[in-house]
Amino acid sequence: MLAVVNVHLQGHYSESLVRVKQLQGSLNSLAQKPHHALVIAGDFNCPNGASACSAYLAFGSVPATLLEWGRSVSAEVSLVASHGYDGLVSALPSVTQGGDFTYCTSPGNCVDGLDQIWFTSASLTATRRREIFRSSAERHSIATETGLPCAANPSDHLPVGAVFAWCTEDQCRDLSQSCPATSTSLPVDYDRAATTRTAEELFVEAEQLIEACPLTEDERKEFSDVTASFVRPVTQIPPSNAAEVLSDSPVKPRGSRPSNEEIEFYKAQKARRDALLARVSYETRQMLECALRLRKKGEKIRQEEIKHAALPP
Repeated sequence: MLAVVNVHLQGHYSESLVRVKQLQGSLNSLAQKPHHALVIAGDFNCPNGASACSAYLAFGSVPATLLEWGRSVSAEVSLVASHGYDGLVSALPSVTQGGDFTYCTSPGNCVDGLDQIWFTSASLTATRRREIFRSSAERHSIATETGLPCAANPSDHLPVGAVFAWCTEDQCRDLSQSCPATSTSLPVDYDRAATTRTAEELFVEAEQLIEACPLTEDERKEFSDVTASFVRPVTQIPPSNAAEVLSDSPVKPRGSRPSNEEIEFYKAQKARRDALLARVSYETRQMLECALRLRKKGEKIRQEEIKHAALPP
């Protein structure tokens, strides 16, 4: 009996823990159901072979030092209990082995390895896999001219596929016996840990998030331009602590009011920013909006630090 798990995992770039827990929950649901082989396929929203999900499926656990999208994964991911399967492998090449893009919402915004197929190699053999592109010309056209969807591909993702053959009968044992049911609840301190970061940590995370966004060069410059007007130097603290504070809303010194010209300028910049967010992909918009929230939260924490530092000892 073949078990098939179709997934569409959490899309936010930083939610590696949630994605792994979603996989764990899906595989946990098979623990008491007889099956002799397993195929897991769908939109993983993380790169094949360079993510917590890939490590979890391949090894049953995630190293605490793993990087995903260029940043360290949450330490809690390493605490997720193993899924209990042996020999889960990818039917498609990883991003480090030449795996190609399957997601490209606009020319230049291509993301490799989001759509994946994994299987139990002890009971199945992958005999063929579907070519992602019909030709090199089609790949070039999608990557540089049309993006997705397009006339030939009416989705923002390209289809992936593979053909499997059963191994010998003596290799096909009931896998439900080796997959113990495990808890899928989040660690107690998960949400608490997310609220105890310093202003500097929030600013760094915001910049890492922006850097990881699949933006074209023009879109990245536009985002930098429309948010640059919301950067103000902090001058109310001693020179040794002077820094630039990034926020998604203009901040004036306490007691001052913006001029009419400044108000109109900020309105125009906000309109440009909103227009940019409206034309990028949903996933990219989520990442940029999260970065702006992180900047705003960091600004709030920094202002509290400034206020506290100004108090007499």
